Amino acid sequence: MIDTVYRDEYPTVVGLVATDKLQATDYKHVIPVLDDIIQKHGSLRAVVDINNYKGISLHAIFEELKFDTTHWSSFHRIALVGEKKWHEQMTKITNKLMHGQMRFFHTNEIDEAWQWAAE
Repeated sequence: MIDTVYRDEYPTVVGLVATDKLQATDYKHVIPVLDDIIQKHGSLRAVVDINNYKGISLHAIFEELKFDTTHWSSFHRIALVGEKKWHEQMTKITNKLMHGQMRFFHTNEIDEAWQWAAE
């Protein structure tokens, strides 16, 4: 499941909370929200909380890849929030592959993650 979260003080940033194992239907729900943000603001700034993320189905991977390749140049700042070492390592690898910036934050740094994504 992917829930969206907003903070009034950061109107150009969307928060995404990924829980359990992500399915293609999760992406079909959230992609229109992300498309709308890109259309309104010209780029995507997001804070993604993956503390309760349990993996991703093959069909969901395809949905994510379709979105990522379509909007590759629209990614501006993506803050990944988690606690596991592999979360941090995944962020470093992905940051090298993406157009915008991706940075890892620990759970207790979530306020800093929102601030950084909004810059």
